[in-house]
Amino acid sequence: NLETIAFKRIDQQIARLLLKNLAPNQRMVHMTHGDIARELGTVREVVSRALKQLERAELIKLFRGRIRVFDQEALKAY
Repeated sequence: NLETIAFKRIDQQIARLLLKNLAPNQRMVHMTHGDIARELGTVREVVSRALKQLERAELIKLFRGRIRVFDQEALKAY
């Protein structure tokens, strides 16, 4: 359905954004859910759901105001 397609697209946009904002040789991205939502032109709740999905897939770990990327290559493939 359309919602699934749109949601998947947001997941992929978030993955790209995290990789873009990851400094070389670093694993932490210093962005809030709100920062990501503003950057992608969506709402925080959608971003939070998508980030939780990426966390459940063990690609990232969420912290307050920052996100740890576990595996850059897996996130790129996502």
